Amino acid sequence: MKHLAKFTALAMVASLWSCSDDMPGNEQGGQDATGDFYTRITLQLPSSMGSRSETTDNGDPPESNNGYEFGQDYENNVNNITVILATRDGNAEPYTYKYVTSTNAIADQQSAGTPNSDASNTGTAAEPTFVMQFQSTAIEEIAKGASEADRTVYVFTICNPTSGIASTISGLSSGASINALIASIATEGNYSANPVTVEIAQSQNFLMTNAETHSCVLDTWENLLANNNTKAKAFDLGKVRVERTSCRFDFKQTQIEGVDGKNRYPIKETTSGQNKTYAYVEVQELGLFNEAKEFYLFRNASTDGMPENMVLCGKETSTNYVVGPNAQLIKTYAESAAASKAVPSADLIAKYFIPLYNGENQGIPYNITFTPITTPSVDDIHESVQKPLWPNNSDLDVADYKIWRYATENPLPSINSQVQGVTTGIAFKAEILAVEENVNNDALSTALRTAMTAGDAIFAFRESDNTQSSNSNLVMTFGNATALYNYAKSHEASEIRTKFVEAAAKGIFTVTDGDGNPTTAENMFTAESVTVTVKDGLTNAELKEFDLIAYQPTVGTDGKNHYYCYYYYYNRHNNNNRPAEMGAMEFATVRNNIYKLKVDNISAFGLPTDTPPDPWTPDETPQVYFKVTCEVLDWVVRLNNIEF
Repeated sequence: MKHLAKFTALAMVASLWSCSDDMPGNEQGGQDATGDFYTRITLQLPSSMGSRSETTDNGDPPESNNGYEFGQDYENNVNNITVILATRDGNAEPYTYKYVTSTNAIADQQSAGTPNSDASNTGTAAEPTFVMQFQSTAIEEIAKGASEADRTVYVFTICNPTSGIASTISGLSSGASINALIASIATEGNYSANPVTVEIAQSQNFLMTNAETHSCVLDTWENLLANNNTKAKAFDLGKVRVERTSCRFDFKQTQIEGVDGKNRYPIKETTSGQNKTYAYVEVQELGLFNEAKEFYLFRNASTDGMPENMVLCGKETSTNYVVGPNAQLIKTYAESAAASKAVPSADLIAKYFIPLYNGENQGIPYNITFTPITTPSVDDIHESVQKPLWPNNSDLDVADYKIWRYATENPLPSINSQVQGVTTGIAFKAEILAVEENVNNDALSTALRTAMTAGDAIFAFRESDNTQSSNSNLVMTFGNATALYNYAKSHEASEIRTKFVEAAAKGIFTVTDGDGNPTTAENMFTAESVTVTVKDGLTNAELKEFDLIAYQPTVGTDGKNHYYCYYYYYNRHNNNNRPAEMGAMEFATVRNNIYKLKVDNISAFGLPTDTPPDPWTPDETPQVYFKVTCEVLDWVVRLNNIEF
């Protein structure tokens, strides 16, 4: 993967950039401010020309040349920018960039750039140009420098800044470091329009910042004042390449061959050697969790994922990490959590919108905003006339992906920090459906139909040696409590029988004989006929010690019983193609990337509503029913095929 990043901006016209008379840098009363000078800056929007993120092409991972995807018009628009001028301290990375001054910029209507008339051949896009005015007092000392090195400034741009970011910049003083400027979002994107937006990814107003550092040598002080004192004679600061600070998720519905209905997956009996479908799960909704509230305004990278030695606008490679402002907090929790099985602390939970675990074990998804998977309708741009298309893989159907929503950057600071409690992911809500009687009449499918018709809890058994037991790994499904009892009765030496007896001793199950008398462990399986009842208000937290899971019914608005389960996908950023070995930056969300998702296969029921995943579980944990495969595409496209 030498190039992980290529977004090509679509056509932009000059009228998209606005100018306000009260914006700093405008002429006042038709006169240029005495003693001030004008500058001009050109933006290279996220494009296929140059990579935002590079990795060493050492074959592991291999170079990806699967193409890229173009942004929508409303993802490319620039209304206004704030420009920061800075100086640089140090003789080698990591340099410290120190604030000198900043101003808002206005679009230069004469040279804002127009779309190339033959974009199908060139792949180019408009490059908007902005004009700004700097006060002489802020820049005079630098411009009077004797050498070019003395007169060098570093130019940082913030396109479409939020009010919070504007306030932060306005509060900077001369000499303050800008390396670790933090951007925050106030609200998580709720589903109110198509597509969902977060604060930094609103239609026509996407926040963008430098994709790389950019320097410029100022002219001498005398020349600036004499030659660049009007907008028409603005000093050229050069071309600055920018990238979006948000990432994007696209989703594609799936049609399984031979199955009636989209997003419906057959669950088959395999433990008995049969391969018959005994139930279906139908994925109906999806929702984001663990979205970071904070990120660095400009992308930072370091070799160890920590901020001490991070490089401003540093490249992502196959061995380093993009850095987030909460790296130390995440690392401290994650690297000790696997041993202690601790839950996230309150200060860590507060760093996320929709935390996977809220500290009170209320069950997931207690606050996830779910979106019906049939709702997203905006097409991705995979059929652009420009080349190359994504991906160059003839076996992969690229059609029918829809833009679902946007999210913030959430990098994790080390291999051991990639755990479920801090990783941005997607929860899929699915409904368990019975197989029709005229399709399959074997014992298991009949037992499930019987339980679901009666509104009984459905019980399943999971491996007792599975340390990440909340991830399900079901090995057997039974039906209601009576079906579970019948299996235990007919399998005298089984672990399931032992667990059932233990659960009965704790009052989870009550087994009474034909006369209505409670049985004991000694005579539980000798009575001619029994009635099995379940403790009122039974929760999966109580069942966990017996390696059992129960799926309780929910009465819907239609008055019918519905059985729901949930699947949790932890977003894979860089797949090392080693299912048992975690790689650097394998799980994360990173700015200016598109993550394209589809559910390929589901082979077992997911987790019940009241059973959250264990937050300390590693993201790479192998699972029977939940297998994730990821194809990493060039700049910004990343395709994730999920197999549950």
